[in-house]
Amino acid sequence: FGILIYLPSMILAARDQLPVIMIIESLIYSICIFGAFYKKLNFKIKSISGAVLFYFLGITLLLILGPEGAGMIWLFSGAIVTGLLLGNTGAMVYLFANIITMTALYVLILAGMIPWIENFNMKPEIWLIKSGNLIFLNIVIVIINNIFTTGFKSVLSRSIETRNASIIGLAHLAEHRDTDTGEHLKRIQTYAVLL
Repeated sequence: FGILIYLPSMILAARDQLPVIMIIESLIYSICIFGAFYKKLNFKIKSISGAVLFYFLGITLLLILGPEGAGMIWLFSGAIVTGLLLGNTGAMVYLFANIITMTALYVLILAGMIPWIENFNMKPEIWLIKSGNLIFLNIVIVIINNIFTTGFKSVLSRSIETRNASIIGLAHLAEHRDTDTGEHLKRIQTYAVLL
C-alpha cells in the first residue's frame, strides 16, 4: 500500500529538487518492506521499528517541508499505529515523543532557527495552536486505545469463562448419565490442571 504514497512523493520530491526526502523515504520504505517479509524478526521488534520509522519520517518531512507538508500527518498517525500495534505503553511513549518534538520546534521557532518560518508566516502562537491540536488528538487516541483494549480484554475474558463453564456443565451432564464417564472427565480436568 505504501507504493501508492511513495511514487507520487518521489515525483514531487524530484520536481522540487529535494533529494534528502527521496533518500530518506526510499530508505524507510525499503526497511518496511524488508521487515514485512523477513520472518525471523518477531512482531514486537517489527512494531517498534515501524513506530520509530513513522516518527523519523514525520520529523524529517516536518523539518524540510514545514507544517503544510505530510510531517504532521505522519506524526499524528504514528500514535494511532503505535497504539494498535504496541498497546497503551507504546501509544504513551509516542505521545510523549510528539509532545517533546512540538515543544522543541516551538523553541526553535521562537529563536528563528526553522527555515520555513518565513515561507509559512509561522508565528509562535500559530505553531502552539497547530501543535496543541496534534497533541490533543494524540491524547484522545491514547485514551480511546486504552478503552478499546481494556474492553476487548474484558470481552475475551468473559468468552473464555463462558467456554469453560459450558465444558464443565456438559461434564456434569455426562456425569449424571454415567458416573464412570463423569469421573473420567474430572480426572482429565485434574490432569490438565497439573500439567
